[in-house]
Amino acid sequence: MDSPRTCFKKILGSFLVTFRTNGGLHLFSTTAMFRTIQLFLSLLIAASLQSQPPGLYKKVDQYFASFVKGKDFAGNILIAKDGKIIFQKSYGLADMEHGTPVSTNTVFHVASVSKPFTAILIMKLQEEGKLSVKDSLRKYLPGFPHGGQVTIHHLLSQTSGYADYNKFSDYYEFSIRNHTLAETVAWFRDKPLSFPPGSTYGYSNANYVLLAYLIEVITGESYETYLKKIITTPLGMLSTGNFSHEEIVPNRASGYDIAPGIPGLRNAPYYDKSFKRGSGALHTTAGDLLKLDRALYTDQLLTSASREQMFSQIDSNGYGYGWGIGRRFGKYAYVEHDGKSPGFAALFSRYPKEKVTIIFLSNINSGLFGAIRKDLAAIVFGEAYQQPVERSYMELPEGERRKFTGLYRFANGFEFRIKDESGTLNCYFGTSRDAVLLSPVAADKLFIRARFDLLTLKQVDGKPVIEYAERGGTSICAKID
Repeated sequence: MDSPRTCFKKILGSFLVTFRTNGGLHLFSTTAMFRTIQLFLSLLIAASLQSQPPGLYKKVDQYFASFVKGKDFAGNILIAKDGKIIFQKSYGLADMEHGTPVSTNTVFHVASVSKPFTAILIMKLQEEGKLSVKDSLRKYLPGFPHGGQVTIHHLLSQTSGYADYNKFSDYYEFSIRNHTLAETVAWFRDKPLSFPPGSTYGYSNANYVLLAYLIEVITGESYETYLKKIITTPLGMLSTGNFSHEEIVPNRASGYDIAPGIPGLRNAPYYDKSFKRGSGALHTTAGDLLKLDRALYTDQLLTSASREQMFSQIDSNGYGYGWGIGRRFGKYAYVEHDGKSPGFAALFSRYPKEKVTIIFLSNINSGLFGAIRKDLAAIVFGEAYQQPVERSYMELPEGERRKFTGLYRFANGFEFRIKDESGTLNCYFGTSRDAVLLSPVAADKLFIRARFDLLTLKQVDGKPVIEYAERGGTSICAKID
């Protein structure tokens, strides 16, 4: 690998060659000037990345190669250390129907990565003396159900007990219509609590919708306006805002879900993200998230006391105020949040002590999402990880599909059923009615792209079993019928 000095010499040489080829000084009065500057900057960025930790670029790139080929990933990866980018690359298509490639400017829906933004806004209001996280909801929303018991702290830390509306029976009907924050709050406010406030942890989107609603009640401004005033405008996050299907958003990616057959993808189903305002409605870019990351090392947004409070783990819940809190490989403390929705997946992961940031944005909603958070950290920190296996999906004739169908049971008693439905093999776990697609990768192997688990049909003592391989290990599942 060339040294940074050698890379710079090569860049300068390429620049001068291009300069002379395009007419010397005359270049600067023509469009060739712009092209030359583009070339110079791209080579400079490439040299900068090449001068980073040995092998990092190649390892990350190789890690994602099979996922891109298998249509399990398209998107942007950005890794930074000390505020400087050490890996950045775009993969796949932002719009498959028009053949538009993903670029560093591509805008992605980031789902629950919205929650850290809302937490920052609440902490800012506390700094301004407009609320305290110890305040009950009753102070701002008189008569609100359980408002005397639930505090802002409970909402921030996901310990309020308010039910997660993602599990409501009318979720689909509600999700396809536009709603104000007040209408969304009215939808879930009278539901029974899942547990007494403060007694345990229970992740619920309702908590962060309520926080966004409080922001509007306390400030007299819309959530969007306050977000712009406090975060996105001061930081120059020009591509960050609430996702709207009506708004024209330059460079916005289309979202895709896994599907049977080849190419194995389909357009994600429509839902109106207005009812996720505060909890999961934002769109942004990797570059904008890096701006936020850098600001969180300074007092530009919040004081050090507020940041410490926001990043502190609540009891043993693994959650702070809008951030997941933990430690990888027993030594690397992180604060992060992920996001997943039809068509999109995102991860914003920060390692404050090492000042490392990992940003993953994808417009394909697949099970890859579950593996990358640990594997990318392993690559960056030089820990062990498993190189992905390249898979090709295929179609099976009816007779081969029939061999898999039936009810299977794990040793712990948990069951799943494989069904052949109109030529597609689907899996149903437990009592769930939700079909999980099984993609054949061999005559005896099925891959669950939504979970990245591998099912292999085998014979044990002359009886059919499924060898179920997942990230945590391998199990033998007996066939019950």
